Amino acid sequence: MLLKLEAYMFNRIRTAALIAVVTLGCSVASFANNLVTNGNFSVPGNFPGWTLSGNATNQTETTCLGGISCGEFGEVGSDAYLSQILATTSGSVYQVSFELSNGLGGGGSGGTPNDFSANFGASQLTSFVNANPFDFTTFTYNITAASNDTQLQFAFRQDPSAWFLTNVSVIEEGGAPPVPEPSSLILLSTGLLGAAGALRRKFVS
Repeated sequence: MLLKLEAYMFNRIRTAALIAVVTLGCSVASFANNLVTNGNFSVPGNFPGWTLSGNATNQTETTCLGGISCGEFGEVGSDAYLSQILATTSGSVYQVSFELSNGLGGGGSGGTPNDFSANFGASQLTSFVNANPFDFTTFTYNITAASNDTQLQFAFRQDPSAWFLTNVSVIEEGGAPPVPEPSSLILLSTGLLGAAGALRRKFVS
């Protein structure tokens, strides 16, 4: 009876480990589906993967409240622009998503004058002028690409405080959503496989 129980436990753990490995593979593939490079601004440097233009004099990669990586944009007097050219397919629908905070996400207080806008190609996704302070909010839009190269662009001005931006993604509709961190699945699958191996050694000894 004891040997049968050990064999049953080994098979259950091995199955769980295999499921975790398969899930990990799907997660990594999903992560690769995001067309945006450095969408959470976690890569150090002057916003690698992005192009800065306009009044780009007061921006930095930082860590926002909650420990998340983000970009901080506090341009004074006129707008700075942050953009990427994405390889899209004309006529395909894309889900554009980002998280944005006016002041509060970085521990500030907001204030005016300020403005913000986001564009995907010729389509304006959203626009704010002298917005009230707000914490991180997710904005999501489904947009049809009009060409095979589409510019994703953000414009910022925040004289007394800063805008905070993170988790920018562009995913073709019908594909899997982005997965920010597959590392937890790596730890899970490694631990399960180790447990299965230890139990198997005990079972066969």
